[in-house]
Amino acid sequence: MNSAKGCPNSECAAHKKKTLFKSSINYCPECGTKLAAVCKIKGCYTFLNDDSKKLCARCDAKRADRIDKTKKVGAAAGGAIVTAVGIIATAGEDVLQLASKIKKN
Repeated sequence: MNSAKGCPNSECAAHKKKTLFKSSINYCPECGTKLAAVCKIKGCYTFLNDDSKKLCARCDAKRADRIDKTKKVGAAAGGAIVTAVGIIATAGEDVLQLASKIKKN
């Protein structure tokens, strides 16, 4: 996983626009400054110390929180579905018994 690159020159137009470059490009096409690794999340543009990472610590934590929240909601929905199926199965037996009684009469 390669990180995105951005221009560290604060006076460069690419830096001001927070332009992301591919990892294969080593120098800024606008000013010629050597590019540095930046966070890939749109709008973040935090410079990274480790080129092998794709996200900064803050965006990585937000992503992990979002994943945990999704898992919790999914687990709650799964529990509700199991409960609903149990209720339907119980009610279904009662309906079948009532139908058989009606059919006999």
